[in-house]
Amino acid sequence: NESSHADYVFQYKVNRLLFAGSEEAEKKLTGIVLIHPIGVGIGRWYYDRLLDELRTRVRDLSSDVLVLVPDLLASGSASEPKVDGNTVNKLPLFQVSDWSQQVMQLMRNEEIESVREVEWCIVSNGGCVPIALDIAREYAESNHIFRGELKQLVLSATPRLSGLLRDSPPSKKVNKAYKTLCGITGRLFWWYALRRNGKFIQKFSERNLAADPSNLGENWTPQCVETASSAPKTRFSTFAFLAGALQMDCKPSFAAVRNKLKIDLIVGGDNRRNPAKSWFWQRRKSVSPSIDTSLADLLSKNGNRGREIIVGGRRCPAHEDAAGFADAVMDLLQS
Repeated sequence: NESSHADYVFQYKVNRLLFAGSEEAEKKLTGIVLIHPIGVGIGRWYYDRLLDELRTRVRDLSSDVLVLVPDLLASGSASEPKVDGNTVNKLPLFQVSDWSQQVMQLMRNEEIESVREVEWCIVSNGGCVPIALDIAREYAESNHIFRGELKQLVLSATPRLSGLLRDSPPSKKVNKAYKTLCGITGRLFWWYALRRNGKFIQKFSERNLAADPSNLGENWTPQCVETASSAPKTRFSTFAFLAGALQMDCKPSFAAVRNKLKIDLIVGGDNRRNPAKSWFWQRRKSVSPSIDTSLADLLSKNGNRGREIIVGGRRCPAHEDAAGFADAVMDLLQS
């Protein structure tokens, strides 16, 4: 697939799987877009376990199912753009809108190629939840984005509600942090993360992401190291994340989708939260004391409340408990 940003043209890979529903199914087409989290070496492979589990479940649905899993810009295969046909050494600072536009363009391209109208469901994990909410805002504000219908969002391992409702960080501060990370600071961090076969990645993932280290599996760290080593420019998506580019004020998104869209939640059974940190891992100074509600409560008040399903895992439930996550997604699609 292809996407462009300013003068940058990206070619990237998409896992595209079309599953047939039951033989008696009304031949509708349900489209599921899986948005992977951003981190060192993370890409579309994050959902490989989930795709394996989905294969055995979709035959019972009343529609055919199309699953799209793209590498987000500056992740995986989407890290070697060209400008005027030439490769570049540094990637620009991406914002939430850049990733949401990439995903929406992919969905539109799929609709053009399909002879059937698609009912879309977007699944997003962790820090990339603002991307899904931004797509929902675009859809709610314009009925012409897709030929089909955006039926629901499924958000998993969501950030703190206070983080979703906090004002976006000052652009100057994000740009300064990104510039610093693109220098010697970032090069040292990248070297440290990958040294000794990714020992830092393994320890960080065990401490901050997984409910149990065994949930990660034997291939988690090797896959992170392989992706980050073979595609070193993927570091720029991680730097954007660390600089605060995904810390977007989502209040406009919630306002736009009010009473218009069902939003479901999939929650890891291990609800330990990581310490909230901002640029360069500094602790946030304050959290608004007026924000004392949960995301589920906000969705109820906003007319978007779907269902909340608890599965295994902590911050990476689609990987940690792929079977439970697949059951949850199928359940939500049929509800």
